[in-house]
Order: sequence, then structure tokens, then C-alpha cells
Amino acid sequence: MADREGGNRKYWLMKAEGESRIVKGIDVAFTFEMLEKITKEGKMESWSGVRNYEARNMIRDQMSIGDYAFLYCSNCKFPHIRGVMEICSEPHPDDSCWDPNDPYYDPKSTKEKPRWYSVGVQSRYPFKRPVTLRELKMHINGKLSHMSLLNRARLSISKVNKDEWDFIHQLAELPEPSEVQEAREKENQKETKKRERRVDDDGKEDNKQKKSKSPYIAAAGDDDTSLNAIKQSRIKECNIK
Repeated sequence: MADREGGNRKYWLMKAEGESRIVKGIDVAFTFEMLEKITKEGKMESWSGVRNYEARNMIRDQMSIGDYAFLYCSNCKFPHIRGVMEICSEPHPDDSCWDPNDPYYDPKSTKEKPRWYSVGVQSRYPFKRPVTLRELKMHINGKLSHMSLLNRARLSISKVNKDEWDFIHQLAELPEPSEVQEAREKENQKETKKRERRVDDDGKEDNKQKKSKSPYIAAAGDDDTSLNAIKQSRIKECNIK
């Protein structure tokens, strides 16, 4: 695929969920590392699930093969940009909205009158380090004062101008600001304390159950299958075309 430089290439920021969230039995999280793994042999991943009309219009009417986009992970402790991907297909109807089992199913969108669109994407290169939203906001009164992400945060897809694109690349080459490192350390400490409390609470609950053990349970044999809890899980396999 020919590289498009100069005024031909457009730049975007496209959001995905950075942490696990289960919808209809499917984990909708999607990270740059996942994209790298999927597309390392030249495969494309469909950027599906966009259900906002303004973002849909950007995909359908403005994106072109060869455009570049930041993959931005949202809905996580530290939203961030982790790397760059390339638009590798023309816009086409998003078939995820036709599948009743898909998290983004929309019965009002039909094959005859598609409501939602997607594009194929491939990973291009990761940043040396994540550039967090917290760090980007540090430049809201400077180089990034007009950046859509910082002014219209709810949009799942937004335009990035060339100056913003280049500046964010420069940030990725620098050490992470101490303010962000400190915030990350505080968050890690909170998570550690939460885990310790959960372990402590679990231990107390185990002791409580032992003390109040039912005489019936105590009399039951270890091989009594009626006491076994059988769990079943379902994994949806995703085939990429």
C-alpha cells in the first residue's frame, strides 16, 4: 500500500475500551496490543460498534485508505494513546449491528438500509510509552488547546490536525511527567489496599462458614456429587476475514 504524505493523509483519534467489560457474554475490551497480534500477518480488523451519528459520518464520508489514527483506550484508570493504526479499507456497512448476539446489535439497521459503517484497520507502530489523557490535558492551554478529544470528550472518533499529531509523537519520546507517575503510583497503592482488604474479608468469611457449618453438610460424604458446583462458560470465537 502506497504511503500517503503531505496534504493527502488525514489523522484521527479512535476510541476503544481499555479494560474488560462483558456485554452479552462477550468482552468488548480492545487494546493496541490486541490489534498488533491480530494484524501482524497483514490481516485487517474491522472497526465496528460505532453507534454515534457524528462519528459514523466521519467513517462513512471522510475516512480514506491510508489515513492514520491514534488508538485511544478509554474506560480505564488512565485513558491513553498507545500507538498508531492505519485505515486499510474503504468504509462499508457494519455487519455487527445485524447479529442479535453482538453487543452492538441494532435491529433498526438493515442490509437494505444500513445505519452504521466501519473500516478495516491495521496496527502500524506502538509508542515508546503510553501518552495519557492526564498528560494531554497538561497542554490544553498550549499546543493542544483546540484538540477535539479535550473539548468534545464524548465523541468516539475525532479529527486530529497535523500539528497535534506531531506534538503527541514528541510527547511519546519524552519521559512520562512526574505528575502522571505520582498519580499512577497512588492508584496502584489504592488497588493494592483493595486487594488486601478483599483477601482479609475472604478469610473472615471462610472462618465464619466453618463455624456455622451445617450438620447435614458435615455428614455428607466427600464424594457426594450433589454437593459439587458445576460451572459452564461460553467463549465466542471471533473469525477475522
